[in-house]
Amino acid sequence: MDIKILDINNKEKEIIKLKIEKTLNEKSEQGIYLLNNYINTRNRSATSNTLTRSEVSGGGAKPYRQKGTGNARRGTNRSPLRRGGGVVFGPKPKTVGNKVNKKQISTAIKQILQKKQKDIAVIDDKKAFKSKDGLNFLNKLDKNITKENKKVLIITNNFDNENLEKAFRNIENCIVDDIKQITPVDYLSSDIILFTNESITELQKRIG
Repeated sequence: MDIKILDINNKEKEIIKLKIEKTLNEKSEQGIYLLNNYINTRNRSATSNTLTRSEVSGGGAKPYRQKGTGNARRGTNRSPLRRGGGVVFGPKPKTVGNKVNKKQISTAIKQILQKKQKDIAVIDDKKAFKSKDGLNFLNKLDKNITKENKKVLIITNNFDNENLEKAFRNIENCIVDDIKQITPVDYLSSDIILFTNESITELQKRIG
C-alpha cells in the first residue's frame, strides 16, 4: 500500500509502502462490518426497566373479602392482572453486545486503510507555520474539503510535531490526536487521514 509523503506546500517528497498482507481481500468488508456491529451494540444503553409484582409498592391489605362478592379470590393489588400491578416478562436492564478480538480489530483497520488509501498521506515538515498555511495545504489536497465539510484527522505520535498541532487544531472539522488514543471509529469516520513520520511508523508496528 503506497502512501505519499508531502511537505506543507503539498509537494510530494517520496512514497512509502505500508506493509499490509497481500492476502487481505480489498473488496471484503467483513472486518469493518464486525467492527461497526460491535460499536453500535456496545453503545446501546439497554436500560429499560419495568417492575415485577414483587417490586411494586402497596398491596399489603386484601382488596376485598374472600367470599360473598362474586369476584375471583385476589389477595393483592400488585397482581399483573390489575391496573397498577406488576408487569409479566417486561424489559430489564441487560448487557448488549458481541465480542471482537484484537486480530479482528487489526483486520478492520487494515481494510479501512485500504479503502481510504487515496485519502491518506504523511506530512513531513518540522517548520513553524500558521493555521492559514494548514488551511491552504488542505485546500490543495482536496478542493471540496471546505464545501463538503469533510472531517480531517491528523495523527501524531506523542504529539511529536508541535508546529503541526498548532497549525491544524484551530481549523474547523480538523482533529489532531495521538495515535495511542485513536480508535478504529476515528479512522472510519474521517474523510482525510494525515500522519506524521513517527505515527506512520507506530501504525505499522500496531497492525504488523
